[in-house]
Amino acid sequence: MNPEPAPWTAQHPAAHATDAPEVRTHPVGPGRRSTHRDTPRSTSPGTSRSAPGEHRADGLTVTLPSPVPLARARVHPLTREQATGAVIGWAAGRVPALVVTPNVDHVVMLEHDERFQDAYEAARLQLCDGMPLVLLSRLSGTSLPERVTGADLFFDVCARAAEEGLRVFIAGGMPEVLAKGLAALRERFPSLDITGHSPPRGFEGTAHDEELQSRITEAAPDIVMVCLGAPRSEVWAREQSERYPAVYLCVGAAIDFAAGTVSRAPAWVQHAGLEWSYRLLQEPRRMWRRYLLRDSAFVGIALRQLWRSR
Repeated sequence: MNPEPAPWTAQHPAAHATDAPEVRTHPVGPGRRSTHRDTPRSTSPGTSRSAPGEHRADGLTVTLPSPVPLARARVHPLTREQATGAVIGWAAGRVPALVVTPNVDHVVMLEHDERFQDAYEAARLQLCDGMPLVLLSRLSGTSLPERVTGADLFFDVCARAAEEGLRVFIAGGMPEVLAKGLAALRERFPSLDITGHSPPRGFEGTAHDEELQSRITEAAPDIVMVCLGAPRSEVWAREQSERYPAVYLCVGAAIDFAAGTVSRAPAWVQHAGLEWSYRLLQEPRRMWRRYLLRDSAFVGIALRQLWRSR
């Protein structure tokens, strides 16, 4: 059974404990634009002048607990509520950040993909998007509180962004999927200020990349949801964050879920750690190589992790 989320209370920054994540934001009424746009953005998504694990801007403090090492990932032990609060806190305080959601496939790719490794090292926040990683953390003696998927974070952040008056931009998704997803999100969250752009596959480093950058700059979002697939999302977001500082969330197929073109597994399947099998049944031609071949390497990685944790 997962532990109850740690209570969040507003405190003076000096009173913050380093082992409990805490977010302190300025109240902004639903549907109102926040005043944080007058505060200059920082320029680095992964560094801070505050104490380790603590990031401040505009009277706001986000304190993160020490990450849990899982192979090459460094996962922060946060609940969904705490992760959402951290993202909204950074966005409201104009603190740039890169947020990644490691799962089994990410852990496997991190073994050999150097650009993917660089993106992960630049990430301010890593959240566990996989029940096998939750189980591995428990067997290693450093338990994560729960799974925080990119898809869940996507909807939670959109809901809070609508309340706080924060702008959201979606980068990725097929054109028709993006259009349907944006329409569904606007209907679900009427006060949400959201737009997006769908670049063609292989756009990186081309004129299409420049067009996407221009669309983002013009929209002036506080939060950019990146839906390009791993490792492209993470690599591109890291590079883009240096051109336009914001909070970048790499959220996988979240826009497909929002559009209804791909359905998520039932809750009991997710909790059992079998969502991969549901996705495999839905899209066997696209997913079989990933789940049945590439990700089989996770067994060896997990055994190595358990050996080192003895």
